[in-house]
Amino acid sequence: MQINTAYILAKTRPFGLSTKSWLRGRESLLVILLAAVVLFGWLGSRGLGEPDEGRFAEISREMALQTNWLIPHLNGVPHFQKPPLTYWISAVWIRLFGANEWAVRLTPALAAFGTFLCTMFIAGVLYGRSCRWRAGLVLLASMGFFVIARLITTDMLLTFCITAAIAGLIGRTYRKHWLWLLAFYGGMGLGFLAKGPLGFVIPAATALALQMEQRRHGEPVVRLYWVMGLPVALLIGFSWYLALVYYDRSLFEYFFRYEFIDRIASNTHNRAKPFWFYPAVLALFMLPWSGFVVIMIRDLWQRRRVLDASRLWLFGGWLLFPFILLSLIVSKLSTYMLPLMPPLAIVVARWFEHPFTGKRWRKPAQISTLAVVLLLLLIPAIGLSPRIHLPIREDIPLFFGASMILAMTALLLTVRAISRGVTSERFMFLMAAIWACILLMFASQAEKLMTGGNRPVRELTEQLLKLDPDGQRPVLIYEARAQGVEFYLRRPVYRAYSKSDVVLPLKGDLQERIYRDAEETLNVFSNIQSYIIAKSKRFQTAPELSDWHVLASNGPWILLASPALELPPPIISNEL
Repeated sequence: MQINTAYILAKTRPFGLSTKSWLRGRESLLVILLAAVVLFGWLGSRGLGEPDEGRFAEISREMALQTNWLIPHLNGVPHFQKPPLTYWISAVWIRLFGANEWAVRLTPALAAFGTFLCTMFIAGVLYGRSCRWRAGLVLLASMGFFVIARLITTDMLLTFCITAAIAGLIGRTYRKHWLWLLAFYGGMGLGFLAKGPLGFVIPAATALALQMEQRRHGEPVVRLYWVMGLPVALLIGFSWYLALVYYDRSLFEYFFRYEFIDRIASNTHNRAKPFWFYPAVLALFMLPWSGFVVIMIRDLWQRRRVLDASRLWLFGGWLLFPFILLSLIVSKLSTYMLPLMPPLAIVVARWFEHPFTGKRWRKPAQISTLAVVLLLLLIPAIGLSPRIHLPIREDIPLFFGASMILAMTALLLTVRAISRGVTSERFMFLMAAIWACILLMFASQAEKLMTGGNRPVRELTEQLLKLDPDGQRPVLIYEARAQGVEFYLRRPVYRAYSKSDVVLPLKGDLQERIYRDAEETLNVFSNIQSYIIAKSKRFQTAPELSDWHVLASNGPWILLASPALELPPPIISNEL
């Protein structure tokens, strides 16, 4: 008897399952596997961005060398601008894996993965399995979440602590066990220790809003044991501050006035922004889901059926109240919006799967797909510009090319699927795959794409280590903020005095190394064998540096040798 194999496969499908039935129940696992690739791939492929990443990495490196971890140090100077939780964790990774970019970026990557898992847990408890994987996919494929997950800052760790605290609140409310309170109050305390008051404010506002809504509907109010739990959270959050004030009482005024009051009510930190700043930031952070957010907000405004009525207050405390509060504060940074992305991802995921939505998602899906098409078509055009050095101008690295081909293939499949009436879940997987490819493509080539003031100084320091491997000659950072120099050289350098960095009086050799008079310091360095790292533009307009020898240049940075060196080394140019 002749067996028609094609007929059998068409009827039974491999292993007796259709594609849709095979995916059912496995969506969450696929999303988690995608998250592992997206969040941990190519973490160490680029140097430290300046000045923020260089500063955080160097503080963590110096802490890893200390025996007393109470006071962070930057270039040997006590540094109090941020609480130490990020430095502590990163210092552990440095001790385990060495002082490298991968080790210091492991902290935000792990925090992002934890935030992603907590978001999926909350969505699953509130709205079920379908919303769980959708919320994780929306968060994971959002541009702002991806970018900050690869930056060494305190924001992702703060977001994880806040999301973990709210996961504890949801677990306590719907799973009942008292152990969830440990996550709630522990997350609040560690959130304060990660960055500051938002670690308390957002979880507490969410919990109070939930309790108020339960009272309005006559439901049993979840017992959170505020009297016992809140002091524990406060003790965790304030422990470092209390220890420092005990160490030096003058630090109380610094923390209370400069770091708290001035950030809220003044523009001391030069971070004032217009009223539309945060809406624009969220629109950018939520790409490629921004169009769906706009439609969802309109639906929420017109019909409150998109979310269950009992959950509106929960998201009001978690999303709306912090947004209003942060908008009222004078000091604004785009990264302050990061803690609002998990609840926004859940709301968008719920809108996608809600019966009321129906086929209303198709129009913004078509717009998002068109935007991605234009972006992919624009990349080669940008690469042809003589002012921008993209890798496609000279050679196409394997991963860059493969990602581009994969993204274009997924894009064509998405266009074809939308035209044929694809389901929302398949569209979400396809769109997430496209963005994952595009974002990883840029991440793998990020250092070549960084041509501005944030370009790493890694290549210059490599040249410097070749010229002075023993580190016998002093290095001066001249009117610039190249904070990663110490990280790569593994030794202190000479820097200008900064009021924001120097809080306590300088002692010992710091009084000389942290200079106040630039002209006098430059004269001293001109008469000894030394090096300077400065901005290229500053060198072109600084007559006092005309006698210095150019050793290497890289983007906006330039490496100079003093006239006291007998024979200037050959010029090494690495211009972009």
